[in-house]
Amino acid sequence: MRIVKLKSNYEFKRAYKKGTPLVGRFIIIYVFKNKKDYNRLGITVSRKLGCAVKRNRVRRLISESYRLSMGAHRQGYDFVIVGRTRALTAKMDDVLLCMNELLKKNGLLTA
Repeated sequence: MRIVKLKSNYEFKRAYKKGTPLVGRFIIIYVFKNKKDYNRLGITVSRKLGCAVKRNRVRRLISESYRLSMGAHRQGYDFVIVGRTRALTAKMDDVLLCMNELLKKNGLLTA
């Protein structure tokens, strides 16, 4: 399966304003129900986290974590995932575990 990404600024803003925030140790996930039969993903990492190399590493961790658990997600949602400062020192398994815990706690995982 391919990851469908959010691209427009208004889609991110809508998720921030109307979406439900799920706060974890390494990431914050804003979940907004869309009217589609598939999920879309948006990733944001603030410049406060550091230089581009560090920010891109956090983006890659989040993207790969989402890809690995993508088959178990309920469909029809927009996910905007924000990397937190702690994600700079996190390992891949930490981010994946955090994401799955947040989604499972809120009933967004099917398996």
